[in-house]
Amino acid sequence: HLSGTLISGLTKLESLIYFNIEHNKFSGDLHGRFNFSIQPNLQSLVLGANKFTGTLPRDLFRPGLITFSAYDNCLENYVPKAICNAKTLKTLVLDGMQTSPYCKKGSSSFLSAYKQRNSDALVCLISKMPRIRVLHLSSLALRGNVLESVESVGKYLDHMSLSYNQLIGTIPVAIQKKRWRSLDLSFNFFTGELVEDFNSVMIDPGDDDATDDDGDDDVINYIPNDDYYRFNASIAYASDVFLDINHLSGQVPSTLLGNGYNRKDLQVSILDGNLFSCN
Repeated sequence: HLSGTLISGLTKLESLIYFNIEHNKFSGDLHGRFNFSIQPNLQSLVLGANKFTGTLPRDLFRPGLITFSAYDNCLENYVPKAICNAKTLKTLVLDGMQTSPYCKKGSSSFLSAYKQRNSDALVCLISKMPRIRVLHLSSLALRGNVLESVESVGKYLDHMSLSYNQLIGTIPVAIQKKRWRSLDLSFNFFTGELVEDFNSVMIDPGDDDATDDDGDDDVINYIPNDDYYRFNASIAYASDVFLDINHLSGQVPSTLLGNGYNRKDLQVSILDGNLFSCN
């Protein structure tokens, strides 16, 4: 494993496009390590599974950035709304930004401090990012009914994980009806019933932005630790739905049971915790 801090001289790499240092032991602050005014072609930053500390720099998130990953670090669980400035973003993976085994064990007082700011960013990332496909925000201490104002889901967003948080309230109808390749809302405190046509509204794969003006072929750039998801946007939809360990009630929708649907590719985990954890 490589270790140490990132040198400030990285900003002198004017032609830098892709930067991947995952699964090392780099540490220190990320502020001032990259500069879009000098590195206008920078598209991909994969910094996961290291020891970085501090907050995510707001100035990293500018148009042109396509992939950003900082999972499993020692960063503060703060998802800045400035991420939404990166309108070209397609893949955002921030799972467990403070869960690296190298992190110092500290106070959890940050939970309430970041509740509202994370709420603003989350709604924007789900609803207002025009190209995002992959949104992973698990284990970030997201709290409360922060999804209540979600009325729509981004057109191309089809991988979303918000598991292992402390989210409450009902799951917005827009999220329930969307056809997902992968949806993981497990290990939260969601309540209420699921709509009958859960996971049924699918955008035609032919109606895709594979030829959009960024010139790439729209391969999903990066999801950690799973080669299954390194596929081209044109392949057939498969669905993984994980809603277990919540406080959901009512009937399991027929769309998740496969009744009357050709859904042999569907993987569903919903009953664990929802049957036996309710008052």
